[in-house]
Amino acid sequence: MVRRERRRSRLTLHGLRARKQSLGLLDFDDLLLYWRVAAQDGALGEELGAAYDHILVDEFQDVNLLQLDVLVGLRRMDLA
Repeated sequence: MVRRERRRSRLTLHGLRARKQSLGLLDFDDLLLYWRVAAQDGALGEELGAAYDHILVDEFQDVNLLQLDVLVGLRRMDLA
């Protein structure tokens, strides 16, 4: 039963990804993944981070690791 549910979940996620891609759509998690790549890039991350004097995070206790990666990437010069 568990294997069947996992397989069904994988097929559903695969179908969702394919549908989003075919329509040229991104969801919030996709945006976060792109932001993480950009923020962690040496030159681009520094340029993006320099565009902001401060970054306000509301409800920090609810931030996930992906969101934290984005924040750290944008403010890495403050951590050095």
